[in-house]
Amino acid sequence: MILQLQHDGGPRCRTDLGTDLGLDDLYLRIAHDCARRRAPPRLSGTELRRYEQGYQFRMLVEPAALLEPGYRIDRPAFRRVRTQQRAVLESRWPISRAAIFEAGVAFHTTITGGAGNAFITNALARVNELRRLVESRVKVNRAEVAQHCEQHLQLLDLIEAGELTAAADFLRQHLESARKAAMELS
Repeated sequence: MILQLQHDGGPRCRTDLGTDLGLDDLYLRIAHDCARRRAPPRLSGTELRRYEQGYQFRMLVEPAALLEPGYRIDRPAFRRVRTQQRAVLESRWPISRAAIFEAGVAFHTTITGGAGNAFITNALARVNELRRLVESRVKVNRAEVAQHCEQHLQLLDLIEAGELTAAADFLRQHLESARKAAMELS
């Protein structure tokens, strides 16, 4: 939306569709939008099944990525995601769902990216599109977020120590734990 100042009637808002709104209408739209965001709708059965299937797919693919021949650590990217995970873990709340989600996606994308397999990267990007839609409607559980961040840091330690088999096992358990928690919240 674009806010325009008009001399004759005061501030007005023009939407992308060309509709003019007065400030009262704009405030009502904002309040309505905020109310919808506070009370996200329940997920349909189909959405829940696909969401769970996404986790099942990730439990197959992400640990396998760590075991790909020639797996390489991108040290600058690992430092970035380590910093992000610590920031989420140590930050003051509330933190937006979007910020938490993006930090998790960056983490998983970084560790699986070490496989250098475009098919894995592209498949996980598609799963993350579905996750983004679903997780934007799920209540954030602070304790779960902290647990996931701690597990992410442990995974980075295992991978950097060259313990890729142990990291793959730990990642599978991490994803199973996240799946169970997510299904309870949704």
